[in-house]
Amino acid sequence: MQTSGYTVDYVTGRITFDAIPAGVVTADFEYDVPCRFDTDEMPINIDNWSSYSWSGITVIEIKN
Repeated sequence: MQTSGYTVDYVTGRITFDAIPAGVVTADFEYDVPCRFDTDEMPINIDNWSSYSWSGITVIEIKN
């Protein structure tokens, strides 16, 4: 993991390297958005004796 030789613009999210990287550049991010479930009930589907699923879970973003 490269820990120097680049700058980050935290307003735009743009990363600028001091020199062109020799290899492939990859990144991984985590994004946190406050949200809530759209309903108080979520009926489940029983797939087998130890596996359950939902057809869909709708979440609503909580705006400040």
